[in-house]
Amino acid sequence: MEGFVEACGKHHLEEGQGAAGKALQSNGMHFNPVVSELSVDDYPFVYDTWDFGLHAAVSFKLENIHINRVDYVLEFFLPAETKEVSEHKLLIDGISSILQKNCRNSWVISGMESSDEVNMDSVVGSEGAIPVRSPPASLDNGSFNENGTIIASDAVNAADHGIQSSIQ
Repeated sequence: MEGFVEACGKHHLEEGQGAAGKALQSNGMHFNPVVSELSVDDYPFVYDTWDFGLHAAVSFKLENIHINRVDYVLEFFLPAETKEVSEHKLLIDGISSILQKNCRNSWVISGMESSDEVNMDSVVGSEGAIPVRSPPASLDNGSFNENGTIIASDAVNAADHGIQSSIQ
């Protein structure tokens, strides 16, 4: 994954490009189940997604609640082996829950209410909607460790599902 991050540093992502650019543009969250099928115009890193075997991506726009005009977009790549809609939904709900729990004093997820479940009906994405159901209890207790890596407790370990993105 380090190689992908380095490769991305060579390009500039414009508003509206990729899941991150679309999250910024839509002022909310964006899910793309197959980023490797986007055009170069839609996602300048598409060739790098092929090289590194990346598939689904979800991005959340975070707004600072203390300082106006300081927003961040976090992009998470879901593991290649999670191709089922229900698996994507489980991971997205888990990431959303962890972000909401750990960022609530400084950041809010743009376009989302303060709940643990992502409303997939409001998510701008391509190809099919993900059915809405209760959030996974096993990821509700997740948090960030001292390195900014998402961790989870209980029966499901986030690393088992490939949730290992760092926030810098």
